[in-house]
Amino acid sequence: MLTPNELALITSAMNNPSTSRVELRSLAESIRANLNPHPSNQKQENVPLLDGAEVPGMQHKYRETVLFFPTEGQFCHSFCTYCFRWAQFTSVGSGQQFQSKDTETLRRYIARHKSIKDVLFTGGDPMVMSAVLLRRYIGPLLHSPETAHLQTVRIGTKSLAYWPYRYLTDPDAKDVLKLFEEVAASGKHLAVQAHFSHPRELENPVVREAMRVIRMTGAQVRCQSPLIRHVNDDAQVWARMWDLQTRLGAIPYY
Repeated sequence: MLTPNELALITSAMNNPSTSRVELRSLAESIRANLNPHPSNQKQENVPLLDGAEVPGMQHKYRETVLFFPTEGQFCHSFCTYCFRWAQFTSVGSGQQFQSKDTETLRRYIARHKSIKDVLFTGGDPMVMSAVLLRRYIGPLLHSPETAHLQTVRIGTKSLAYWPYRYLTDPDAKDVLKLFEEVAASGKHLAVQAHFSHPRELENPVVREAMRVIRMTGAQVRCQSPLIRHVNDDAQVWARMWDLQTRLGAIPYY
């Protein structure tokens, strides 16, 4: 993302023992100010309106799909160099972020727009949230007659690859799985959008167990990844990864 000059500036500052954390952050912020965290006018063209007011923390790019960014989920299990959502966790609370805690407006917007079939909770990573917080966003959408047209709830997460214990041994792991069961029991499809970039991530027995218990709730695991140089830019790597995913009951999504 950086020009040679920007890279030289930040590298020099990082390698200089006298550079303070405050100075380093200031330099980073000055470089970020010249970048475009939301290309294609996403902050202007994809933010929907409800009763003439902008709906914070939401994007409505496609007729049938809305994206929602829960405030408490705008962190992540990892820092992937290819991530195009860097603005979500570089300056927490800044105007760069998409984020909202307004669950009622989310429900009202979906209720008002009968063409919406799919809501994607994204970030950051929604699975950094507790089960209580996750339920606060998803619960109101499940049983209301006004949101009966909503068919699919998706959760975009890196947790299966980076912290599969989220579904196994975390203090509220059982509560998370219970929520997943409730989504499936409500008649809506729950898709856990997992980010796996290499077959090695799928060979870990803890990851496989986490995928198994998620699928037992009635949820579907769908897998996605970018093409990463020196990591998975090889057809055989993708063939092996997709083979492992389907063997584990997941769906290679894109």
